[in-house]
Amino acid sequence: MKPRGYTLIEILVVVGIIAIIVAILFPVFATVRENGRMAKCISNLHQWGTAIQMYRDDWGGIDPAPGMKVKSFSELGFPLSNPFGAFEEAYGLDDTGVRYCPSAPMQHTEPHPYGKSFWGDAPYPDDIRQRLVNHGMDWPLMVCSYHNSPPLLQDTPTWATIRVVVLRLNQRVDVRRRKAWPINEVDW
Repeated sequence: MKPRGYTLIEILVVVGIIAIIVAILFPVFATVRENGRMAKCISNLHQWGTAIQMYRDDWGGIDPAPGMKVKSFSELGFPLSNPFGAFEEAYGLDDTGVRYCPSAPMQHTEPHPYGKSFWGDAPYPDDIRQRLVNHGMDWPLMVCSYHNSPPLLQDTPTWATIRVVVLRLNQRVDVRRRKAWPINEVDW
């Protein structure tokens, strides 16, 4: 008796079942991968917060209280901006794994770095100073908004919410959902 092979129908049924299983599991894997990237981002921001606090301790920075008037951010003991990255190098932030969010889009040959809003010699408008007065030690130092699926942030409709990771002056890092626009609205 001659061995019987698989029919075309049987092969197509097996391929179809495998395709359905892959279609079900693919979004789960993408979500797990993004959650892993967000955990790495939270760890990076914890390292930034520790380094900033160490710098502030070294240079006699004061901790703002809600309602406290701040003339300049340098009195809070924030590092001065410089083109050579002396602060990052001195406090262990010169590694590219800490400077960039793992979900950040590529900008030329490197990912887009974290945005820093704490440089001591930067000119700050009065509205940012007022936010610091309102928030005190809860003031957001760095905000990462790269943990959102496409469309890109600039294409996001005004009613949408985005997920952001926030590093606060008190070194707390939390994940918040906020309205996508207006981008300067402070609801975190």
